[in-house]
Amino acid sequence: MKAFILLTLMMSSLQLLAQKDTTKVISFSDTTIVINNRIIKVNEAGDKIDISVYEATGDTLSRIYETSYQNGKKETRWEISESINYPLSDYIHKKNKKKRTNFTPHWAGVGFGFVNAMNSDFHFINDNSPHGVYIDFGRSFEIFWNIFDIGVPLYQDKLGFVFGLGLDWRNYVMTANKYFTYSDYQIQVKPMEENDELDFSRIKTVDLTLPVLLEYQINVGCKKLYLQGGAQVNFRTHSSLRNKYKLNGYREKYYKDGIGSNPVNLDLVLKVGFENIGFYSKYSPNRMFQTGKGPEMHAFSMGVALTY
Repeated sequence: MKAFILLTLMMSSLQLLAQKDTTKVISFSDTTIVINNRIIKVNEAGDKIDISVYEATGDTLSRIYETSYQNGKKETRWEISESINYPLSDYIHKKNKKKRTNFTPHWAGVGFGFVNAMNSDFHFINDNSPHGVYIDFGRSFEIFWNIFDIGVPLYQDKLGFVFGLGLDWRNYVMTANKYFTYSDYQIQVKPMEENDELDFSRIKTVDLTLPVLLEYQINVGCKKLYLQGGAQVNFRTHSSLRNKYKLNGYREKYYKDGIGSNPVNLDLVLKVGFENIGFYSKYSPNRMFQTGKGPEMHAFSMGVALTY
């Protein structure tokens, strides 16, 4: 029976560590074998033998493989683990005396960045003509709250998919003494008259965001460096136009919502970070406005994000 157990353990270990050239056996006993950071446990009760493989991270053991032998039959189970982050998730997990699994994504959190508009040739739209779009990059901004994320590992704690849910608020501010206006059921750009004064003209959008990203992590000591890329689907919940200017010596305001923006947009996302801080950029291949509802504008943003 002991020979059978040892043979079984060798086969299981080779199956799990096939991609590793060398292994170092730290300890050995009748019921437990430790190889690198994996622990193999054997339990024999009557005619049933259970072999379980755990991966150790600190004080945490995560079962990744289990095989049972009984009456000549073999039953194998693989564990697929997920990690979910949300506000106060670390505190709640500690209260429940549970640990998150190894692959922890870096998306849930808050962020701030600057936004601009690009054309289909990937150039910023800095049109100085009287009716051309010219976004003030320094005054146009993005604020987002990525409420929670779900990480699904593909390879150990290094590679995995990231899904989640968030909110994104963007402000596009016009400069060069021109302003947005809504006329003939579309957004247009008009110059200010010579004696008039523009305080600001901005377009605001609010989106519900759903990311589908791929994240690769590298261990740097006990910290993690990560690279994240993919797409973010934006469902527009609000869009509006607001102006504030001085006309004929009087200050006036103009507000209009429902300005013909696309109800669904897609952002291509690239992010690099270290631990809880990251730097991102986004570009939308979709036009901001529906066809015939406004100028050609593709959203672009870049900034910093802090994760839970």
